[in-house]
Amino acid sequence: MANTFCRGQMDIYKTLYHLQVNCLFDLKLATLI
Repeated sequence: MANTFCRGQMDIYKTLYHLQVNCLFDLKLATLI
């Protein structure tokens, strides 16, 4: 049970991290254009 929870948490963090990176990347592109 704990393992599944931890894995789920990691997935959430990874998703949030990727979303943040993508947003920052988009912002940088927007400033360049």
